[in-house]
Amino acid sequence: MLIKQYLLHEDFGVNLIAEKLSMSARSLQRHLTKHDTTFRELVDDVRCNLAHQYLTESSLSLSNISDILSFSNYSEFTRAFKRWYGIPPKDYRKSL
Repeated sequence: MLIKQYLLHEDFGVNLIAEKLSMSARSLQRHLTKHDTTFRELVDDVRCNLAHQYLTESSLSLSNISDILSFSNYSEFTRAFKRWYGIPPKDYRKSL
């Protein structure tokens, strides 16, 4: 939930989320390792879920969705989306 809340924050990263959880970044990373995941994987999961939600429940442009999900550019968003769903976001939206 914190990742979703702070995804657009200029200081977003493991340090910010750890601070919000009142722990050190290293402690957060150790905790995630115990649960067989990483901060990067959690962020990727949040982005994947939000991308699906925005494509199915809104009329936001693909470029806006890319920006909302904090991708550096639209191409990066398209590559990530293809990794998640096997098709580009444009085709995914058309198939709905």
